[in-house]
Amino acid sequence: MTHNGPQRHHRAWEGYWAAASTGGRTPLWDCDPDLGVGTDFAHFHSYMDSGLPLLDVGCGNGTQTRWLADHFPWVIGFDVSAAAIDLARKATDTPGVEYLQLDILDATAVTDLHARIGDAHVYERGVLHTLPPEDHAGFAQSLAVLLGDRGVCFLVEPAPEAKQYVDDVLRPATGLPPGLAKILDHGLVPGGVSRDEALSLFGTHGYEALNEGHGVIHTRRTLPNGEAARLPAFHLTLRRTGRTRTACDSPPAERT
Repeated sequence: MTHNGPQRHHRAWEGYWAAASTGGRTPLWDCDPDLGVGTDFAHFHSYMDSGLPLLDVGCGNGTQTRWLADHFPWVIGFDVSAAAIDLARKATDTPGVEYLQLDILDATAVTDLHARIGDAHVYERGVLHTLPPEDHAGFAQSLAVLLGDRGVCFLVEPAPEAKQYVDDVLRPATGLPPGLAKILDHGLVPGGVSRDEALSLFGTHGYEALNEGHGVIHTRRTLPNGEAARLPAFHLTLRRTGRTRTACDSPPAERT
């Protein structure tokens, strides 16, 4: 990755969350945690030893992080944006939760965190697709450091069909969601990653897939029929094996 690329990404997210904190805007993806992480929980909790800390990567204002604290004794949310972490801290009085400003692409900071807490589980909801392709390898490497030998990672990402859903369903029904418009205004252009691309990425960095399936990412956007907009998504539960392959070995997929 280039030296300036991560800095631009950092500045863009800082600008977005600073504006959200002063303008009182709620991000598009900041849904009720019972519909967010609460829906995801069934896919990953049986694979995770509750004795390890759990990291919420890209935690934003901590909405999903606080839910996780009811199920794990030690939860750490981290985000590249100081403004996001400030919001999360102000909204949290839950024991066993802490927040850090940390860039997942900062290898030194990631190594230091692992040295402090040891192996950890990871929950990641919609972070990978916001990173440019040249940063995907660094993302996978950082997660590997955090997981160590015992951690398990769950990630849920918008599927490639999500863009078509926005164009065909969201935009005609309600116009471009304000939350998405604000992301674009701050120079954040969501990319995309498919299930097969994710399996290839993590397979080449020594992961295996324990569980995978199709699902949705709930949003705060309400359609004219009264239903919440739900982006098509896929989810993976992963662990490190240390053996690199061209792709993760795929378990039987869940159909959810």
